[in-house]
Amino acid sequence: MSRIHNVCLLAAMASLLTLSNQASADDDAVIPASGPPAKVAVRTDASDVTIGYVTRRAAAIASNGASAIGVEWKDVCVAPCEFQLPAGLHELVATGPGYVGATEKVQLRPGDNHFVVKPGSSIMRWGGWTLAALGLSALAAGITFAAMGTSSVDATTGNVTHSTPSWAVPLAIAGGLAAGGGLSMVVLSSTSIQRESGGGMGRGTFVGAGYTGRF
Repeated sequence: MSRIHNVCLLAAMASLLTLSNQASADDDAVIPASGPPAKVAVRTDASDVTIGYVTRRAAAIASNGASAIGVEWKDVCVAPCEFQLPAGLHELVATGPGYVGATEKVQLRPGDNHFVVKPGSSIMRWGGWTLAALGLSALAAGITFAAMGTSSVDATTGNVTHSTPSWAVPLAIAGGLAAGGGLSMVVLSSTSIQRESGGGMGRGTFVGAGYTGRF
């Protein structure tokens, strides 16, 4: 009964805390000021990159210790663009079709604040995880067969001979290389939101629970 209750609770939490996008076409790009205004300019060389900011985070813990984290954000504009927020600590969001979403905590200063978004490919990330999983499986299999080896019995003498399959070591090496390549693809597919020293709006026109920092 307790297990059923926990499953239901987690399902409810996932439903309530799923990343929600509450943008509206009629929304103003300026939120009510609670401090000196900060002008935010975001550029990117990619297309269809939407910029927003986190409005709320929520967390829940079930009785069995499982947890769920929800993030709500508001889309503001499609980069390159400019908007205003009160000066202070904020969390910017970059999303878009075919890109890996990202959030970044930034300290906005009164006046001009310039950022550049470099979106990562979600297809590349999926491929990286797939290659890494296959590589790790091959690595584990190669190590296992190399350690266990094979046994053969001489029909005449009855002697038992242990040997390592000729393919075991190459399989382990290939698996290790594939796993490393896959993990590199995952890292390279990350989306970054970086502060830059000054101007230039550049070219272009922009969940699962628990995403924080860089996705």
